[in-house]
Amino acid sequence: MGQHYLDPVQYILGKDDTSPVSVEIDAPQQHYDAVGTWRRITYTYDDGCKIVLDGENRDKDAAYIEGPLGKIFKGFISDLPGIREAGGKLPNQNRKLQCSANR
Repeated sequence: MGQHYLDPVQYILGKDDTSPVSVEIDAPQQHYDAVGTWRRITYTYDDGCKIVLDGENRDKDAAYIEGPLGKIFKGFISDLPGIREAGGKLPNQNRKLQCSANR
């Protein structure tokens, strides 16, 4: 998991032009020459926003993303007011991809 995974999250949260003010890591001792596993990483921003990476999937009922207006859970289940209505206004995405045999 790296920046390619976190970049969309930071974009959605409006954090593209900032960095965390603190990073808390729960992980076993790492080898100096390799990256190992981690249990939990929490990034905290100056406005109190937190990004929590749960490497052991301990928080099975935790929201994927949570904000002042509500939460989004696995399967895009949400308690955000009006989320279904807003989703219904999006353009239809039933497009087929065309693939080239030369690639």
